[in-house]
Amino acid sequence: MPHPELSVVLEKERELMNFYAPLYRKLPLFNSLNYQEGRKTFVRWVLGKLAADGRDPRQLKILEVGVSSGDVLELLAHAGCANLTGLDIAENMVDETRRRVPQARVIQGSIERHDFKGEQFDAVIATFTLHHMHQAQPFFDLVNRVLAPGGRFFIGEYNADGWANNPFSRPIVEALAAPGRRLFKIKNRKVLAAQGKLPLLFNPAHRLLRWQEIRSAIPNPDAYGIERETLGLFTLAYNFALVPSSRVDHAFYRVLCWIDGIVKPFRAGGYQCITGLRKR
Repeated sequence: MPHPELSVVLEKERELMNFYAPLYRKLPLFNSLNYQEGRKTFVRWVLGKLAADGRDPRQLKILEVGVSSGDVLELLAHAGCANLTGLDIAENMVDETRRRVPQARVIQGSIERHDFKGEQFDAVIATFTLHHMHQAQPFFDLVNRVLAPGGRFFIGEYNADGWANNPFSRPIVEALAAPGRRLFKIKNRKVLAAQGKLPLLFNPAHRLLRWQEIRSAIPNPDAYGIERETLGLFTLAYNFALVPSSRVDHAFYRVLCWIDGIVKPFRAGGYQCITGLRKR
């Protein structure tokens, strides 16, 4: 029997995602310029890693868990990936994804309670999913069951150790970003006001994850060749100030990405991208 606390987390997550589903693509809470571009960067990274393995992503069987409204699956489909499967706990999110990515197979269910009945996949993706979960280990348990030898898992997550999230360095980053952020919020005030607002609602398990917490959740780390990188320092600090409809904001975002690239070797980014190549 599942732990009672897990049932509470799963039901609350289902309730919240069903609530957000019709508005997911319209609100800056989920669809700011930073999140749009971040998802594109993540998908390019996924496709690049698979191609570097000598594999054609368009021919691979790919599973994404926690699809939300289908943003990542849609980007993969546009890149030519034809064998896509998605899993999400909320039926409204499943409906949204099926509408946006009709060529994908999308299933309602939870990571903790789904085994895919012996199916195997060449890639398993979790994009901003682990920090919603009761524990991270069930994701890796699923990976162990369904990822084929030579396949990869991919994780896109917030980085609790990043300079923009660390309680000691965050005030410095915010202070450096504050003047420009204020100017852009003034410039974009009408657009931002028209986008509307919703309360930030979370399930009881919701939290940012440290790299060591994720790594310690892998039952058999030696079975994978694991790589990790971070991105998004000042781009994260300008979240909800830049808007996708402005060319000026896009240009400024590219400048922020260049600045973030300078500090990338220090693992300073507010996001972490993790991949594991299955050896056996």
